[in-house]
Amino acid sequence: MKRQKDQIRLLPGHPSLLAGLSPQSGLWAPLVIDQNTALVDGYRRWQMSAGPEVEVVQIETSNLFETAHELNLHTRAWDSIDQFLWMRWAKMMGVETQRFAVSFPETLMQAPDPMIRSLASRKLQIRQVLLILEAPARFRDFFHEFLTDRISLNVNETANFIEMACDLLVRMRSDLMKSLFEKPGLAEILENPGLTPRQKGEALLKTMRILRYPEYQKKLKGVSFLWRESGLDRSARIKVSEFVERGVLEISMSSASQEEMNQKVTDLYQSLASPVWDKIWEDP
Repeated sequence: MKRQKDQIRLLPGHPSLLAGLSPQSGLWAPLVIDQNTALVDGYRRWQMSAGPEVEVVQIETSNLFETAHELNLHTRAWDSIDQFLWMRWAKMMGVETQRFAVSFPETLMQAPDPMIRSLASRKLQIRQVLLILEAPARFRDFFHEFLTDRISLNVNETANFIEMACDLLVRMRSDLMKSLFEKPGLAEILENPGLTPRQKGEALLKTMRILRYPEYQKKLKGVSFLWRESGLDRSARIKVSEFVERGVLEISMSSASQEEMNQKVTDLYQSLASPVWDKIWEDP
């Protein structure tokens, strides 16, 4: 049967309402409403329906949340974000449910609506939102906007980015996070139209690390120079950044035969007598 869209009662906080979908033309499956005209299933279709009327099927239910969840069991990926958004919706409705075997920090449940919408649209991951919420309150809106609209980073990179940005701002003796990214070097990266958000994020991290750790960069160059001085075959490589950061030396080699491998390992062993190795291991 047909119903006017404005006669259907939407329940605030439904995960699909957070997606902010736009109307589209096309044919859609009927919406499901309960005996009180509350929308049970079809929140996406309700948003995407361009006309004033929609096709509906009416059912009776005593537990709208459980019914809605059952109808969506096979239409979602049910990753951690889906589970969180549905748990949040249940809490907003005052419903106790045993549908989920996971729990989420209360700080996440209380996250501002813009951050929840960024989760729903998969612009941020749950851990990224938690990292933003752990930052000083005055910087949270900035980090949220920056990480959703300007650059792209994974979870570990986000943690490094927020930590370095806060530390650099303290060194600048400024209270405006925006001022940090107006500095030469950082501003050029953000304004470069040839870089993708991912490339901008990676370039910013690299430049921020140099600004924060000048001694770190000095050590990187020093170890790289000493490794070249060792005289080993160019196919032998070390992870310089891992060595400087963690003090763990990882060497990788490539060979096309067992004979070649034996020779390279022998060369490496014989090189250990060189004083270059003593210099490499001095305060990495």
